[in-house]
Amino acid sequence: MRLLILLCTLLLLTGCAGDRVRSTPTAATIIEKPTAYYVPIPEALRARCPWPKSGKPSESIDIARQRRECLERYERQFDGIDKVQGQPVPEKSQ
Repeated sequence: MRLLILLCTLLLLTGCAGDRVRSTPTAATIIEKPTAYYVPIPEALRARCPWPKSGKPSESIDIARQRRECLERYERQFDGIDKVQGQPVPEKSQ
C-alpha cells in the first residue's frame, strides 16, 4: 500500500515538472557609481594656532590681538584648503 501511494505521488510530481515556463535571462545593466577621491591636505594647512584661553584683565588687549591673529591665520588656511580641493587627485608614483 505504501508503495502504491509513493508511486502515485511520484507520478503526480513528475507531471508538474514539465509545466514550468523558462524565460530567457535579461541582459545585466551596468550602473556607474561616482567615486569619491580625497585630496591630501598639506600639514601646513592643518596646523593649529595656540592662543591663550584666559588671562588677567590687564592682558585682555594682548589676548584679543593673539586671538585675532590666529583667526586670520585660520582664514588663510581655509583659503589654501579651498585651492587644493579643486585640484585632481595626485597619482601615487611606484
